[in-house]
Amino acid sequence: MALPANRAVLAAYLLVYALVDCFAIFHGQALNIVINHKVFSMSSVSSKVGNASVSRLLRHLSLMTLVEGASLIALVLIAVPIKYGLDFPLAVRVVGPIHGALFLWTMGALLTSVFAGRLAATKGAVVFCAALIPFGGLWSHRLLDREIARQRQGVTQD
Repeated sequence: MALPANRAVLAAYLLVYALVDCFAIFHGQALNIVINHKVFSMSSVSSKVGNASVSRLLRHLSLMTLVEGASLIALVLIAVPIKYGLDFPLAVRVVGPIHGALFLWTMGALLTSVFAGRLAATKGAVVFCAALIPFGGLWSHRLLDREIARQRQGVTQD
């Protein structure tokens, strides 16, 4: 079943924004948009160098794992039971694409973090596996917060 035009446009916008955001982070550039003479940052990139920029990329990933994990919980524990228990498939048709876009955004941020050297590949694999399990996003959020704290203290990766 095809998505209605408004949801398809929203999903495409989120996917493009996520890809642009990850591209900007990887290349160390901040993308900005000007609306009514005000500049809004469209990227998680910090203009600072050192531990502040390192932790900013990981904070972005940590937040995305939390949001993606919450969307997976909503999909599995709320939308799917409503679909099959109440015979109301609209819940999954709404929450499913939202979760899919958030999952792609999170995986883009994860790949960017690993390729930029901000996160060890083994921890990246653990975060990926946790994203596939309900409540795993909450656990990986905590793992990433600990990694951010470790990097702020100057402790190197495993």
